[in-house]
Amino acid sequence: IWPGAKEIGARSAPVGRYDDPENQEQGTYRIVYPDSGHLAVCGMSGTGKSTFLRTLVFALIRRYTPEELQFYALDYSGGLLLSLRDAPHCGGVAADGETEETGRLFLLLDRIMEERKEDRKRKNGREGTQPVLLVVLDDFSGFQEKTGGKYEEQVLRLSREGQANHMYLLVSGNGFGTGGIPRGIGEYIRTTVCLEVNERFKYAEIMRAAGTFAVPERGIKGRGIVSVGGRILEFQAAAAGGWDRFSSSRELERQCRKMDEVWTGKRPRLVPHIPDRLTFQEFKNTEPYRKMAADRRYLPLGYDQEDASICAVDLRRTFCWVIQGRDGTGKKNVMRILMNGASCIKEARLYLIDFQDKGLAGEAKKLGAGYLGDEMAAYGFFQDSVDMVRARSRKKRELEGEGMDQE
Repeated sequence: IWPGAKEIGARSAPVGRYDDPENQEQGTYRIVYPDSGHLAVCGMSGTGKSTFLRTLVFALIRRYTPEELQFYALDYSGGLLLSLRDAPHCGGVAADGETEETGRLFLLLDRIMEERKEDRKRKNGREGTQPVLLVVLDDFSGFQEKTGGKYEEQVLRLSREGQANHMYLLVSGNGFGTGGIPRGIGEYIRTTVCLEVNERFKYAEIMRAAGTFAVPERGIKGRGIVSVGGRILEFQAAAAGGWDRFSSSRELERQCRKMDEVWTGKRPRLVPHIPDRLTFQEFKNTEPYRKMAADRRYLPLGYDQEDASICAVDLRRTFCWVIQGRDGTGKKNVMRILMNGASCIKEARLYLIDFQDKGLAGEAKKLGAGYLGDEMAAYGFFQDSVDMVRARSRKKRELEGEGMDQE
């Protein structure tokens, strides 16, 4: 419900109802940011943890615009969070088995964290205007198993430093400690929802609660306990779209696509992605390519496999660049990409030296480049270039004498 007045600074959403027999009443249980902080939902398999996370995120994105709240998700459970990926608030969902996507998501989160820290420094610690950013991690034990524990340190850093930068972790697991959410991360969890577990003492352990309290009725999906005003009360989670997996996912996908169609404002930064099949024209039309190509210093070449950023030849630091590889590995294609990039540099002159006619002469002609097809043509070119090189060397020495460096 994007229009209308909302709480200034706060981001809240109802996620279910609690029962308060002492006061003979029932109330709506809400998650409120920043007050709720990092959140964990714990319970046995099949008790509704994924549904709770999805319901919370969906309730928030219906209420707040992508300029107010954004999210990224790591779905290592049953794939329920994938039904939210078309929402304009979503920067990306890394699903079970997408290890490269997971790595790029964490690289992006690290960058966002550093940018927000720098923003706070510039404003002398004052609150910024960045949107609340949620990082949803469904099934921590599955995440650890599938990634070999590779990203635990990044999750710990998020739990430790995120809240000060309006970045919040929402994580599910069977509990805290061995086989669940590590206790180092659990120390920074402010809000815990405990759904059904198999032993009574585990409720107290997960909720870190002393004394006696009623445990929830067993066998009801979404039934558990929460802390309300320091008291442990029975709770029933809501389910966005209902509890049927198929129909609810289809309905939420429909609503997320509708949001995507009507939203025209700012969106979250997307997790970098390398397309499986990419033409040069598509590559050239991407915003990162255009931004880099606008600087005469770089020749964009392709994507870095690790973080999907644009990699390029740095002409300020690279005077000779070698392309190596077996036959059929794409050396000529790389040359074409570099030639196309060079042809777009203002006031640049492009020449192709090709004594064996490797099939690039047509490309050179199309780009308006000079073509040197034999030794005599190349010799004449280098002879004519001597005076230009000498003039540039003199100019370089003059500028260095004035205290300028190569940058």
